[in-house]
Amino acid sequence: MALFVGGTLAVAGYLSQLLLSNPLADPYVLGISGGASVGINGALFFGLPFFWNGIYLPYGYALLGAIMVSFLVFFGFKKSNGNTLSLLLIGL
Repeated sequence: MALFVGGTLAVAGYLSQLLLSNPLADPYVLGISGGASVGINGALFFGLPFFWNGIYLPYGYALLGAIMVSFLVFFGFKKSNGNTLSLLLIGL
């Protein structure tokens, strides 16, 4: 499982660097890490449970926030006619 997760993270990092044509691109540039933080903070704000049948839920809240921000960035990128500079600005 560790090899699968590590390989997936490596491929995701490579694709983000390839998409932005920037060897220093990371999830912080596109706002995905900020979206994960918003997901956890939203769960705290709305009082959602952090444990359910022994499952630690904040990871799921972070994933949900990151996915929502990824979709927002992607649709903003599509509206800007595929300009990578606007992709960076939308992510920030």
